[in-house]
Amino acid sequence: MRIVELRQEFHYVLIDAPAINTANDGIVLGRVADGVVVVIKANSSRREIARKAIQELENAKVRVLGAVLNQRTFPIPQGIYNRL
Repeated sequence: MRIVELRQEFHYVLIDAPAINTANDGIVLGRVADGVVVVIKANSSRREIARKAIQELENAKVRVLGAVLNQRTFPIPQGIYNRL
């Protein structure tokens, strides 16, 4: 499998897969990966759909490492930004 070859060559291998609700590629790839980061599109992804996707990953024994909120348009308050 190509992923095994890439793991031998590189410290980190990142794979961009289609949304879980449109294809099962993320689940298949997640099974051979160390984990999955769920990307949630701001003002577009519904909370229940995101929860269902995470549940599907967990049911498939895929480790969910975390989530990223993508395309957020409103500014982060300076006090919070300074802590990042």
